[in-house]
Amino acid sequence: MQQIRELVARLDVPTPLVLLEVKVMRVDLSDGFHSVFDYQLTDGRSTAGTFSQGDFVGIPAKAAANVAVAGSTFLQGVSFANGVSAGARASDLTFQYVNESFRMRMQLLEDRNRVTVLSSPLLLTANNEVSRIFVGETVPITTTSGSTTQFQNVGNTNTNLNAPTTELQDIGSALLITPNINADRTVTLRISQEQSEINSNGGTIFLPVTTGDDNQTTGFQAQQVDTVRRRTVSGTVVAKDCMAVALGGLIEEGVVDIRSSVPVLGKLPGLGFFFRRQATGRSRNELLIVIRPYVFNTPAESAALSQQLLPELSMHPNSPDAQGSMNTFYPHEVARPNPPVDIDDNIFRFHSVQPKRY
Repeated sequence: MQQIRELVARLDVPTPLVLLEVKVMRVDLSDGFHSVFDYQLTDGRSTAGTFSQGDFVGIPAKAAANVAVAGSTFLQGVSFANGVSAGARASDLTFQYVNESFRMRMQLLEDRNRVTVLSSPLLLTANNEVSRIFVGETVPITTTSGSTTQFQNVGNTNTNLNAPTTELQDIGSALLITPNINADRTVTLRISQEQSEINSNGGTIFLPVTTGDDNQTTGFQAQQVDTVRRRTVSGTVVAKDCMAVALGGLIEEGVVDIRSSVPVLGKLPGLGFFFRRQATGRSRNELLIVIRPYVFNTPAESAALSQQLLPELSMHPNSPDAQGSMNTFYPHEVARPNPPVDIDDNIFRFHSVQPKRY
């Protein structure tokens, strides 16, 4: 019997737990400058200068009527709609001038983007159990285009409709971890982390074009669709109890410098700007993942450390009290319309009436 008791004591032990404190840090930095200068002049017989195709932005109706001189062919094909000209964006600073013998347009834009994202998931899982956290949304993404036939009773005709095929995909931040607790209180972590975001109009699919009563395909039409940009880090690391380890970092840095200029004139100091168009930019993207495991042999250890970590990670006023009801309900309090209030109750109030004190 004594040997049986010793065997039961060795086998009947709590399942080890591991608390994983994860930091997913992402930084996006970008600077850019975009400039366009177009001009063109004519004397009725010859034309000098270059001008990109596109609409003039925001020309008043009266001004458009004044420059549209009868018999003038210089402005044929020029649209005065309130659109955005080719090579420009809606946020560009635009200056333009046009008459029957001269037209000019200048566009400038400088942008600076600074984005910092920090995710701090906290996972408590048992030994050799898979844990997954996903923060984001599920959105439909167009993949292909299919043709469907619609029948009509009148005249016994049918119509082919080009319907896009979509599938639901998870867009956001996903973390998958499988820990293995070793005897020396180290943890072997099998980790897969993915960051995904939608790239608007990042791809192109071709849709068939049908004409005639027989709906024959005469060609294809390009259609822009959204794509998904993903950043994935996966691997196996060994971390010691209460010590942080950097799983990996993805650093992308790019430089863009595109210039179209008139030879020689485009390089003149001070005046070269009026003979060229340019788009310059620099970007840097960083993704860093840091994990710190906490090994617990008993549930009591996990409760003590959880109470210590919650106030450090959460700004909620009830996070310091991680015991019992976590300070969300007072057992001694009788339900009534205007219960007593304290300092925490005044911080997070969901009604406009100030509760009365008793």
